[in-house]
Amino acid sequence: MWRLTIVICLLSCSGCHGAAPQKHQARGDALPPWVNALIERQPSQSRLIVEESIYQGNRVFLVMPPNRAPDTGNEHVLHADDGRIICEFGGFVGEVTVGSCDIDGIKYVRTVFGKSG
Repeated sequence: MWRLTIVICLLSCSGCHGAAPQKHQARGDALPPWVNALIERQPSQSRLIVEESIYQGNRVFLVMPPNRAPDTGNEHVLHADDGRIICEFGGFVGEVTVGSCDIDGIKYVRTVFGKSG
């Protein structure tokens, strides 16, 4: 009987430890107000894509506006978490056209709006 009590105690304690990271993860998923406002302004059939990424150790958002033609050289806009534009880039060769950034240093985390790929 005492063994059953110990097993139940251990299982309930391990469940408590498993719940804490989920709460932390949920807080980390909150989008900045400017991203929420951008998404809310989109019509139902919008082709806008917003991806959360990491750049130089910071959370950033890569926005692909639907009103920019492919291969124009600036169809991707990298924003800091506060909404500031870090750089714009695109085109067939992937050139930075506005600002300054290392395109290869942008690490995809998740798509927060639209369909990537």
